[in-house]
Amino acid sequence: MQSLIILPKTDKSNDLSKNSRQVYLTKGDKIRASLAFLYNGSNDKTDIDFRIKDSNGNIIASSNSSNKNVEVVKFNVPTSGLYTFEAYRYSTNKNPVEVAITYVKEENN
Repeated sequence: MQSLIILPKTDKSNDLSKNSRQVYLTKGDKIRASLAFLYNGSNDKTDIDFRIKDSNGNIIASSNSSNKNVEVVKFNVPTSGLYTFEAYRYSTNKNPVEVAITYVKEENN
């Protein structure tokens, strides 16, 4: 399984329809997900963080580095169901920011 999610207008809005997408995942799957956005040089203060939430809103995995334009998480799916892949804009000089999220199911060798 692999997929690409584009969030064209990620901002500081509480409207999660702009900043997140839901994905059905199966219990036991090992998921590796990444979030990326364009970095425009040394004066760019854009900081977008990444978190995965279960259907109850509990954070399952998160990445919140402040000096990179890529966030990566790995996690085992605890229960089959819908999970929310959420981009959270901590700060930015721009409004809004386009974000790409990719995720893959890691294969057992």
